[in-house]
This record gives sequence, C-alpha cells and structure tokens, in this order.
Amino acid sequence: MDDHQGTTEILDLLEDGEINVDEAIQQITKQNLPQVEDIEAPSEVFSPPQKWRAWWVIPSSIGFGITVAGLGVASLGGWWWLLAVPLIFFGLIVMLVGLLSIRAPWVHIRVDTGQESWPKRITISLPLPLGIVSWCLREFGNFVPVGSGRKDMNLAEVGRMLDAMKGSISSENPLFVEIHDEDSGEHVTVYIS
Repeated sequence: MDDHQGTTEILDLLEDGEINVDEAIQQITKQNLPQVEDIEAPSEVFSPPQKWRAWWVIPSSIGFGITVAGLGVASLGGWWWLLAVPLIFFGLIVMLVGLLSIRAPWVHIRVDTGQESWPKRITISLPLPLGIVSWCLREFGNFVPVGSGRKDMNLAEVGRMLDAMKGSISSENPLFVEIHDEDSGEHVTVYIS
C-alpha cells in the first residue's frame, strides 16, 4: 500500500466516523515520517570556533579611531570642518555596525570543493546583521527592482522572514544546512548561530 492509498483509507475512516480527527492525524503522521534507518547522520559534527565572537572589537575600534580623528581635525577650526564632518559620521557608522554585531548571529560557510588543486577548502565566517538587513528590506524593499522573471518577489516579505529567523536562531538553537554533491565531491556546510 503506498502513502496515497493509506492516506485515502484513513480519511475514509474519518469520514465514516470510525476514528476521530486526532487519531487520523496521528496515523497520517506516522505513515509519512521517515524511518530512523533512512535518516543518515552528518559526516562530521561542525562546531564553529567561538573566537569569532570577539571580532566586533575590530570595526568598533576602527570606527572609534576615525571618529576621534574627525574630532581632532574639527578642533583645528575654519575650513577643516568640511573634512571633519564626513570623518565623524563615517566613524560613527562603522562603530555602530561593530557594536550591533556583538549579539548578531554569525554565518559560518565551509566549502570542500572536492578538487585536488587549490582551493581545496573555502572557509568564511562573518556576522549576519539580520536586524539591519530586515529593517532595510521592510522599509525600502518595495522600491528595489527585482530581476527579470522575479516579478512576484516582494523584498518586504523577505524582511519579515528575516525577523522571524532573528528570533529563532541562537548559539543554543543554530540553523545547520549540509549539502553533499556525490558527482563532483563538493561538500557545503552552512551554520548560522
């Protein structure tokens, strides 16, 4: 008996009143769940190093330095303000991005290319500012042109989806995606925490 026939029989039993809705849901769920033997365990457990969490200090320090340099130039007075104001604003923006990345989730991407020559392995780790990106997409997504063939795509909805992701992803509850291509030998791991 395939899944469609089994589901039809369960729904017929429900329609005839022989089982209730909860029993029908349980039976259909049991029928559609994969068996434990069918689920293959990941080849290796990936846990990103926590040293990346402290890297917010670098952009914050650079932004602080640029802001202080701008204030130093501004103290010269006169026409130096024309150079100082952009320095101060740019420094504050860089410092703000660094401070906002303290609690931002990080994306760790590991690509094993399956090649014998360079590059064998590509590794990228960086903060993922979901809050800033989702706010920009929600506010300005309607004004961004999308590529041809994607006229039904609404970037404001993507921003709302990122808001939902922001609330559910943490270091205790990460998002882990692993893709393995048998033909080329490529292995991609994406870990967001």
